[in-house]
Amino acid sequence: MKKIILTLALLIVTGSSSWALTYEFFGVSESGAFGTASMEITIQSNTLMLTLDNTSPLTVDGETNAPGIVGFGFFLENDVDLSSWSLTAFDSGANSLTIGDNTGTGLWEMHSDSVNGIELDYMPHLQDIKGALYNPLQTEGFGAEPNYFTQATLTMIFSDMPIIEIEEQDLGSGLSGTTFVRMKNVGEDGDDSLKLPGTFIPNGGGGGGFDVIPEPGTFLLFGAGLLGLGLWGARRKS
Repeated sequence: MKKIILTLALLIVTGSSSWALTYEFFGVSESGAFGTASMEITIQSNTLMLTLDNTSPLTVDGETNAPGIVGFGFFLENDVDLSSWSLTAFDSGANSLTIGDNTGTGLWEMHSDSVNGIELDYMPHLQDIKGALYNPLQTEGFGAEPNYFTQATLTMIFSDMPIIEIEEQDLGSGLSGTTFVRMKNVGEDGDDSLKLPGTFIPNGGGGGGFDVIPEPGTFLLFGAGLLGLGLWGARRKS
């Protein structure tokens, strides 16, 4: 019943509004290092925007902890064709970069496991930990360059409105969920890795979960994000 209600709610969303789902990720590696991240998926009409933050602690027990996100994914319930996509993140100087898109720009690539249309959108980097996504406050302990920093933004344009799957799916490695994040360079020596299923956050902890957001509100949120980015960039360049 919950799935039916959510699906119906998504179908009545018009071009004047958008809806968002918020997920949190947490895991502990074999060496006891932590990896954490957050994800928000916003859909307006046929456009999906996913924002991803690496929120991993910078140190664990006084030792450097710099997990890098090397992959993430989610499931779609419906069969829709993908027209275009792009993934952006930041360099150490807080400059926005396109690190992957449908023309082959950048190091990140998209792999879609599907039968009819896109079922699982999976964004792995295939060359070890080169080009991983780090916490923007991290200053040491990185893997192979180039190093990128969140907030990363994935923008996808489909032939019709995509609907996010909310029933748990098999993620492999004995895990299940509807979203996931993969991390490498985990722990003091960087030898550990993590695959983390997402936990859905109702109401986004105060602004996400499943929310219908009027378009003016979307613009306000975007403006607040730009302000935060400016402050972060000033800190890194100082």
